[in-house]
Amino acid sequence: MKILDVSVRNFRCFGDFRLQLGEESLFLIGESGTGKTTFLDAIAHAFGRDRRFTRPDFGDLEEPIEITVTIGDLRLNSVGLSLMRLILGNQQA
Repeated sequence: MKILDVSVRNFRCFGDFRLQLGEESLFLIGESGTGKTTFLDAIAHAFGRDRRFTRPDFGDLEEPIEITVTIGDLRLNSVGLSLMRLILGNQQA
C-alpha cells in the first residue's frame, strides 16, 4: 500500500493543505512547531487510529475537519491485513 495524496482542512495548524506524493518518498524535516507531527496525526486519524477530535484540533470551531488520504498499490493479502488493523484500531490480537 502506498499513500498517493493527503488533503487536510481545518486540522490544527493546517487551514487547507494538500500534498500529492504519487510514487515519491517523503521525509518530514523542519523546525519545531511547523506541523510535522500534525501531518502524521492527520494521516493516523484518516486510518481510524483515533476517531475523537478535541477543541484544540480545530483551526476554526465553526468549520469541520476534513482529512482525505488516497492510497494505491493495494495487494489482496495486504488489503485484508490493513482492513483488519483499521477495524481493530489499537487493540492487540
